[in-house]
Amino acid sequence: GILLGGEKKKRVSRFCILEYKDCGGGMARRPFEKLVLFTLSTCGLGGEELGSDEKEICMLAWQVIDTTKIQPATQVEYCYIQPTEGVNEDNTPIGIETKNLVKAPVLSEGLKKLQSVISSYPENSFCIATNGPCPLRQCLFPEMSKKALSIPDFAYSFFDLKKELSKRTNNEFHPETLKDLCEYLGVECPTDEVYGEEEIKVLARIVQKLLSQGHVFESPEIIQQQYEHSNDVDSGDVCKGCIVKLRGLPFQADNKDVARFLVGLNFIPGGLVFGINAVGRRTGEAVVVLENEEQAILALQRDRHYMEKRYIEVYEGTPEEFLELAGAANGVTDGQAYVIRLQGLPYRASEQDICDFFGQEAPVKNGKNGVLIVRYPNGRASGDAFALFNDENDIEEAMKRDREDMMGRYVELFTSSLKEFLMVLNKSGNPEQLDQFAFLNPDTKSANSVIAAKRGSERNCVKLRGLPWEATAEEVIEFFGDMNKYIEQHGVHMVLNAQNRPTGDCYVQMTSVDSASKAADRLHRRNMGRRYIEVFQCSGNEVTYALMDSAGARSNYPPTHPGAGGKRRRATGATIKARGIPYSTNEFDLVDFFNDFHIEECDVEIVYNQNGRSTGVAYIAFSSPGDARRAVKELNNKYIGHRYIELSLA
Repeated sequence: GILLGGEKKKRVSRFCILEYKDCGGGMARRPFEKLVLFTLSTCGLGGEELGSDEKEICMLAWQVIDTTKIQPATQVEYCYIQPTEGVNEDNTPIGIETKNLVKAPVLSEGLKKLQSVISSYPENSFCIATNGPCPLRQCLFPEMSKKALSIPDFAYSFFDLKKELSKRTNNEFHPETLKDLCEYLGVECPTDEVYGEEEIKVLARIVQKLLSQGHVFESPEIIQQQYEHSNDVDSGDVCKGCIVKLRGLPFQADNKDVARFLVGLNFIPGGLVFGINAVGRRTGEAVVVLENEEQAILALQRDRHYMEKRYIEVYEGTPEEFLELAGAANGVTDGQAYVIRLQGLPYRASEQDICDFFGQEAPVKNGKNGVLIVRYPNGRASGDAFALFNDENDIEEAMKRDREDMMGRYVELFTSSLKEFLMVLNKSGNPEQLDQFAFLNPDTKSANSVIAAKRGSERNCVKLRGLPWEATAEEVIEFFGDMNKYIEQHGVHMVLNAQNRPTGDCYVQMTSVDSASKAADRLHRRNMGRRYIEVFQCSGNEVTYALMDSAGARSNYPPTHPGAGGKRRRATGATIKARGIPYSTNEFDLVDFFNDFHIEECDVEIVYNQNGRSTGVAYIAFSSPGDARRAVKELNNKYIGHRYIELSLA
């Protein structure tokens, strides 16, 4: 798993309820003796938007309630927190004086004050209670993760008082605000916007009222301590409304980085997949399945929050998007092998060179037959590769070679997974490579339709030409009528152009050569809406390379001017011309060079001559003229390797 806090912790039990043996020898539940009411304020938004603007915590407040006596066990306590970015009137919330923050302790010291109070209580005899999930899930966890602070054990379980009232009413009433809570229970609430000490006093009245009515606080919410990786994802857990899509991730981001970005939220096991392009590189996108709709909404509130120096776009995803990516490794378990992804390889590096790079201390599984070098459709190496290993010890030893030299170039290493490995193999592997790694996925006719299609040159597919632009995969299946039972699962592939728009072409994989032949005969020139559709029988290899070309891989004769190759996907606000780049420079090197400007690989066009060699010129698309001008100003005459790069607006 991926740890979300600073140090390794014990796994929290599903229900944090005290248990003891009754007189009959069975187990009986006993509620928590103490509830620790907890709230906080940040230097930004409050209420339901608390934490959505990524502002720092500036105050903590708490009080302990004795649930057996239904009365406070301590006074209300609070602690101001000094923001690390400094204190001024702009980042001081209303109601808090700037002078109170200037000499205040930092967050870790403030939490120690709270820990000193609750440390006197027996373990599992107390639990946190809050007004909604935001104080912990959206504020405390993200800020402590960014500051590399260890998250205290007590923070991993809590009661949401709004949900406790819903339980009390058998889910007939769902309060949205603190005022709703108070009005339903008949508790005094001065205003809508109470915070700090006043908010704790209101929460205390709510808890005492619930306890006096006989409510038992049991089964608190659990905050996930680590992301649990799994390739065996139950499609029933992939629910609409629980899925988010991340865009703009650094290309080197892995499971751990995404788990940290969404720290405080619960993923389903295996509920994270990365987008992969036709040559095996991550696209900067990922799809995440959260535990429920509430947490998906909280994830959406992190739109344009930062991962390192890059802001990440977060928007709603769909089950289809997740299952399409996750399906590439159907039937494979991570227990079969361990995988490392290599990036920045010399183009002339061979499988044996990669084995020699890791040496005897970290032997590659099956030797050079355990190495996949990712290539473009024209056979040129992309500079990426995957290597399989036998166990975690070999992986740990292999990762020690990160950024070591191979043939004059440093090579970056990233831990990967069989799921990602097979996604790349399915998209870019040739038939020989597919046979080479068939032992990893012997059931090739399962959800992974593309890998089955690419075996040999069987004409078990059909090509549809002339589809309406708005046609969907579901409409293509309907077009086949009673023959759609012969379509392989996930066997419909819509072809997109460089702008990610439909071309009017589609490839469909059938269960056999015979069914593909019959489909072509019966459906050729049949209408879909007002348009007739041409249908041709074709081979799996034709499907593979057509889809790879549409995904933006280089052709045999690369573009010689910006936009000529049709690779760029987004509308550009401005374009920069770069001159003097080293001939060995690839798109990823330029993405790194423009790291602060959210450039993706698809925004880069390197100009090649008719012999396929770099001319030393490239064009880079920017989303806004302002970013392009700033890039020229900041990076002109900066170096890539030993050469300075001249930048100008194109």
